[in-house]
Amino acid sequence: MKKKHPIDVLRDSAGSMTIGTADDKSAITGMLTFTDKLFIVKEKGIYQVQMADDFDPDRTNPSIPNAQKLVLKHGSKSEFVGRTLLLGDQLLKEIYLRNNVKRDRIMPQILELTQKLSLMNDIAREHKRQERRAIRQIEKAGVRSETDDTAFHLPQIPSLSENLTTFFINAKFALQCLLDIAYDIYGPHLKKSYFTSLIKFARDEYGKDDNFYEFLNNQKDFCENVRKIRNCLEHPKPSEKIDIHNTTMNADGEVLLPHFYVIHPDYRNEPHSVTHTFDHFFKTLMFFSEAFIGHIVGKHIDATKIKPFPIGIIGLPKNRRRYPYVEYSLGAFDGKNYIVVG
Repeated sequence: MKKKHPIDVLRDSAGSMTIGTADDKSAITGMLTFTDKLFIVKEKGIYQVQMADDFDPDRTNPSIPNAQKLVLKHGSKSEFVGRTLLLGDQLLKEIYLRNNVKRDRIMPQILELTQKLSLMNDIAREHKRQERRAIRQIEKAGVRSETDDTAFHLPQIPSLSENLTTFFINAKFALQCLLDIAYDIYGPHLKKSYFTSLIKFARDEYGKDDNFYEFLNNQKDFCENVRKIRNCLEHPKPSEKIDIHNTTMNADGEVLLPHFYVIHPDYRNEPHSVTHTFDHFFKTLMFFSEAFIGHIVGKHIDATKIKPFPIGIIGLPKNRRRYPYVEYSLGAFDGKNYIVVG
């Protein structure tokens, strides 16, 4: 008997299968499939569904149930999920792409990238929450009566050093996911030397005026900063390290929130706010990932596969988006209108 496609199995069992955790009652907004796996997209989470046939292909045990597992605790309402995983699903339609672009090899990398962003997001949000709590405690302590002679309490942010390190480790891994996509597509033409090789390849392959080359070249400092800060945190040296300060007070009696100094020959000796650093690197990496995916897919659209109108990447107006943060799609221009394909 021919095995059913996962989506058909899901539809057959929809009446008896509930997707989501106890604290995620959000709506189902879509499905993803790659590498013969089925993922259900909800507003607040992404779940992999495993059918009984996956565990017992011959159905020797009729009592084996369908199963699910949470792969992302952020869903289609999340901006970074839309700009990475859901964008990849929208653009990676093999029927319109060159033969060296394989959805089943690239989508797992984009999922891993999105998972790294999820960890960074959670670290940044929790740190911001802890800082707000510390500020309230400081403000409360600042209005003590004159008769209160107890020492001023400086609330500390827990696990500050560990969280800063974990944040930048995941940022570096996220960038590596993007590089792995490039390695998979360009193959032996690309040497594994971080972004330097990819930038040189893009210049040689497409020219100095090419949008992909200009994009990569303009963002090379950001990519290098991620790597250098990660190395300073994970592999510190006397001249290359991070000097981290929790909540403290300066000589003027001003309370200083958590900050750090990058001790490195390439950096000025100035304080960096942990909150602002988290926010800057997370948002920059999110938009960098979105643009990277768009550029590299755009470079590999096979214009000969669909006629008479050429296929390209088009912007989606808000009223035509399936997901709020998926702003681009494959499409064609018929002379009057842009037509979404796929």
